Amino acid sequence: MYTVMTLFTKGLTTKSALAAIPLAFLTACGGGGGSTPTQTTPPPIDNTQPPVVEPETYTGAINSFSNVSVQNLPTGLSAQCMDVEAHDMDGDGDTDLVLAIEFGANIVLNNDGNGVFTRSTGLPDSAHDSEDIAVGDFNNNGLLDVLFVSEDDQVNELFLNQGNGTYLDASSRINFGGISNAVVTTDLNNDGAMDVIIGNVGQLGVLINDGSGFFTNETQTRFSLDSYRVQGLTLADVDNDGDLDLLTADERRNRIFINNGDGFFTDETSGRLPNVEDETREVITADIDNDGDLDIYYANVTFLTNFAANNRLLLNNGSGVFQEATSQLSTNPSDDTFSAAFVELTGDDTPDLIVPSSFVFGNVAGSYAVYANDATGRFLKANLATALPLGNGFDIATADFNNDGKLDMYLCNRSTGNPGTSSSVGGTDALVFGD
Repeated sequence: MYTVMTLFTKGLTTKSALAAIPLAFLTACGGGGGSTPTQTTPPPIDNTQPPVVEPETYTGAINSFSNVSVQNLPTGLSAQCMDVEAHDMDGDGDTDLVLAIEFGANIVLNNDGNGVFTRSTGLPDSAHDSEDIAVGDFNNNGLLDVLFVSEDDQVNELFLNQGNGTYLDASSRINFGGISNAVVTTDLNNDGAMDVIIGNVGQLGVLINDGSGFFTNETQTRFSLDSYRVQGLTLADVDNDGDLDLLTADERRNRIFINNGDGFFTDETSGRLPNVEDETREVITADIDNDGDLDIYYANVTFLTNFAANNRLLLNNGSGVFQEATSQLSTNPSDDTFSAAFVELTGDDTPDLIVPSSFVFGNVAGSYAVYANDATGRFLKANLATALPLGNGFDIATADFNNDGKLDMYLCNRSTGNPGTSSSVGGTDALVFGD
């Protein structure tokens, strides 16, 4: 979360991924305004859930993975992991990890180049209700900085990388608060500085960077003033006009905001999305059917509403108008899903799908399901040679962590109950290497 980067989940600026799959470009490229479809009165909300179908099983070749968590990760990663970002934080040419921990100390894990991680001691040891992460060079000194946003205690934190393994607390520069669940970063106004969008329960926030890591709150001029219940944000060029639009994962009505090319956004949800209410925790994009545009997958839960937790798949018509395609999922679990990731697992250069099911309110660990894309956008249940480790998955980071040319994954898990107690299940993070 940089010139051109690849998006897999949560829409942050540099979610590490396989560059071969065209998922989303996460640095604004300038260009003309978004095309606006004819606005019509939306039909009545249709909360009918897609029919349950018997799953088709994928029988072709698929990547396999080995669990290297015990030998390659430090101890103490059995907490409330909410988000993970994969970046080269120490500038040594390999991919490190940043973890957001709910009401615990956030974590930077440094990679030794072979995929063996040690915990950095340079990040201030604060403990807030951290929910999401944005990583970017906010003060333009060539080093990657970290922004954490927090929900319940409403403390957003900015840490500037000092280049010596330590991070300077510059949180006072983030002049936008509230109940924050999501954050993304990109150059909104095309001036070479990384700006910030924060997703709140309430108003979305836009912070414009002056180039040295100081921010001006320009929410009132760049977004419509409205109330939302945002849980996730993703930047993606859904209308193919060369700039990044904004997708929200909302607790009732997901939205699309179209960028005019200069970082001013218009809510065009009614003309672009089916009029369906979901309780969504994450939205991800990829070109699942190889037609040159970005499609949408929503990860859903049932906590605050009576909506079913079935996830949704939407296809883009090429101009940023989406239609329901959930029937192309051979199976659609009704378990709570906080995250999902498009990854390439079958060697055909089309994005496959990993979907964790989570049971954060029960004394049981969730599991990670794998779905193979048949190259037309249909997803078939797939079985890995060795199943991914159990856990209540809240995020997935993908990269070649051990530099062997194969896809690896870090699984960010949140435990049930209190970490370290008998009621704590499913919260141990995992690292798996591609075989």
